Amino acid sequence: MRARSASSVAALPLSVRWLSVAWASASLADYFVLWAVVWSAGLEGWSGAQTAGIIMAARAPAFVGGIAGGMAIDRYGARTLMVFDGVARTLVMLGLVVNGLVDGFGYTAAVILVLLAGATAPISYSAVRTFLPRLVPGNQLGAANTLLAIGSALPLVLSAGIVGPALELVGLAWAFLVPAVLMVGVAVIALWLPTTGSVEPLAADSGANVLDTNLSPHAGRSPLTWRRVPAGTLALLCLSTAYFFAFGPVEPVLPLVVRDRLDAGATTYGLLWSTMGIGALLGLLVAPALTRMSRPGATMAGLVVLNGLAMLPLATTTGVGVALACCLAIGILWTPYSAVEATALQRLTPTRHHGKVFGIQRALVISALPVGAAVGALALDAVGITAVLLGSGLACLAVALGALAIPALRAQVTNTPVPEDR
Repeated sequence: MRARSASSVAALPLSVRWLSVAWASASLADYFVLWAVVWSAGLEGWSGAQTAGIIMAARAPAFVGGIAGGMAIDRYGARTLMVFDGVARTLVMLGLVVNGLVDGFGYTAAVILVLLAGATAPISYSAVRTFLPRLVPGNQLGAANTLLAIGSALPLVLSAGIVGPALELVGLAWAFLVPAVLMVGVAVIALWLPTTGSVEPLAADSGANVLDTNLSPHAGRSPLTWRRVPAGTLALLCLSTAYFFAFGPVEPVLPLVVRDRLDAGATTYGLLWSTMGIGALLGLLVAPALTRMSRPGATMAGLVVLNGLAMLPLATTTGVGVALACCLAIGILWTPYSAVEATALQRLTPTRHHGKVFGIQRALVISALPVGAAVGALALDAVGITAVLLGSGLACLAVALGALAIPALRAQVTNTPVPEDR
């Protein structure tokens, strides 16, 4: 299975590989900004409220930006919006450089610039997944989404390791040239990508229709409304939103596990997150096979169950080895989940609505994770570390079992194109 999975990824067109590089660059730039502003809080002596404010500025606009960006992708094309995100975030990064040099990284200007970066960040996520079905036939869609999942895994491993040295070498202001260069790369790759490809994720023996990826694919047709969203698409969106909400408490609790249970420090904390990132890369070995499963919703629910089970030992362990094993398992499950979800949404949703659906998906997930984290943080004082982590793991199990009760989520999905009048 591993050999087949590796070969299926290796057989992908060069354009898909460059699309994966573009998404990895955009994702790494986003993580860089987040870690850099968190780091800058200590350097600049900001208060807790100021730190929380700039972190919210980096993440809160993603809800509006994800939905608006997805609608713009369907109207103006994935290529145009990828270029827009690349240019817009490059200008914002240069603005952060100037702010650092002129105003000593003034707080008000930094918040405004970080807010602008957070608003456009979801665009590349939706754009690359809208672009993908136009570059590969249906039988390669799962492998292609697996390759895109690298863009979600690598930043976990690389971002913290890049931010520290960049700040040490060139200082806070000039360090923002790193994400600026990354976003220039996103724009350049978008301009290089081919302009035509298959309209839908077609089966291998189907004839490939041709669509200009920079034209509006829904011109003259009715817009997407909740009544017109395919039931399977809606079920998958609900599953992911609930899953990331249930997983959210791990973020604020993990530092306390390291300090109070493992009797360790920042090095161990960083090692746990890096291990999760390494696990996400290892998940690439099994993701292509799982994307070929005929019932993706059930597959995703099964991965959520395994994730919940992997979280339970973390609630009571006092050993670093067990904690590392839990984080590795969580990471391994993350990549297949992401690849299976993206492939299923591309197959279930009419092509002209891909931008909106992936924009909504990104907005919901980005919102659910910090809300879950906030709930976990608030619950810590009342019930403690063990109860919060046990509750989070059991919530994942409950989410998965509840999802499996929905017929639309258990339904079989094929490579057959979605009718455009659905």
